[in-house]
Amino acid sequence: MLQGLNRHAREPMWREDGAPTRVFESVSADYFSAGGHTYLVYVDRLSGWPCYNKSTRRLPALKLGSRVDIQDPTTGRWNRIGVIVGVGQRRTYLVKTASGRTRRAAAPAAVAAPMRLGHLNIRSVTAHLDQLAQLLMTYRLDIICLTETFINSDVDDRTLIVPGYQILRRDRPGGGSAGGVAILLRSELRTKELQTPAAGSALETLWLQELSLHQLVTSPTRQSENPTLIDHIVTNRPQTATETRVTPCDISDHDLISTTVAGVREPRQRVTVTVRPTRRVNTDAMCLDLLLADWSGVTDCDNISDMWTAFLATWHPIIDHHMPMRTLQLRHQAYPWLRDEEVQAAMAARRRARRARDRAPSESTQQQRRTCRNAVKTTLNRACAAFFEHSYKYSRPKTWKNVRQFLVASGKARPRTTSPAATDQQWANKLNDHFASIGPSVAAALAESDTGVP
Repeated sequence: MLQGLNRHAREPMWREDGAPTRVFESVSADYFSAGGHTYLVYVDRLSGWPCYNKSTRRLPALKLGSRVDIQDPTTGRWNRIGVIVGVGQRRTYLVKTASGRTRRAAAPAAVAAPMRLGHLNIRSVTAHLDQLAQLLMTYRLDIICLTETFINSDVDDRTLIVPGYQILRRDRPGGGSAGGVAILLRSELRTKELQTPAAGSALETLWLQELSLHQLVTSPTRQSENPTLIDHIVTNRPQTATETRVTPCDISDHDLISTTVAGVREPRQRVTVTVRPTRRVNTDAMCLDLLLADWSGVTDCDNISDMWTAFLATWHPIIDHHMPMRTLQLRHQAYPWLRDEEVQAAMAARRRARRARDRAPSESTQQQRRTCRNAVKTTLNRACAAFFEHSYKYSRPKTWKNVRQFLVASGKARPRTTSPAATDQQWANKLNDHFASIGPSVAAALAESDTGVP
């Protein structure tokens, strides 16, 4: 366990009683600076095998009033919260805990978090959105690049919901439903889309300036009777990329490719929201306190502004007592219908068909894999419909919350990058044709039901 200590402070060496019996059961660790770099070194006590991390760097200085996590020296858990109330020399701080105690602490060196990147030829993002969410959750990707998204400007970003991620997209010009690229990245990441010089180009590309490029993927990425390597990860800094791999993926006929880039982003920050929970409030006790409260300060005022101030002065203490404000950490929930038993069974059958095709590539095993893959799509659609039907029947107050969380986001729509007048006119004509045809089609259906003649 590492603790932030004063630069010249010394502590007696601590040694665990008894020799370890497994590798990395007991380790020793320390950090130091040399040659302008900060190193974190840890050694396995059983084998003596050392490891080091050269990518560590200092965190920015803390400010007065900042909330910090405090480690329990006994359990080693970061289960206490404090507030910075004083800043000293050499990055030392006075921290006030919830119990009112003030303690001295130092800011330790922080390890820059690695970023996990991936790419997938998805062949329709709308048809595989829930499977894409499961893929991101399983492999914990920070960013994934998608090709062949098969969407156009008619598809609103608010309908492309992947919990915990934001989407940037570039559809194929012309309003077609083929091609297109997109990037999904974690919601807490802040990026800026680069504007390519060829603004009117029909190419769906990313423009590169460096020529000293290296291709990291070495295994086939499209599995068939003749596997081919047609998906690539290209970089001019191959030394920063590790764990490049091709992961079997049954969303499309292309596999997921991914790599890890070290030390390129800040450690993930917790996203919190302050709310006033009402689930466990005792309404009778709260109403009684409101009834017995002294409201004379409101009735004795002469103008509305003073009345409002007096009202809040009486109202807030009572509400804060019965419904105190709480700070909660936001957690992104995965699609609930992914846990459906039929969905899990269909996905297991799809994995078995994939393994059978890999062992004996042929047209029959390939067709069996396609059949199982289509069965997963059908089962997912059926499970999604059943989830919202159950929500509407038995928990109707939560239905619209579920719709906004999993189907249509409540945020504002992003402006279109390309919105020619011709496209808008075509869309208006589609609406007119649709509603103009409803009356005749309904009349024909009624006439058919009355006469019984098809």
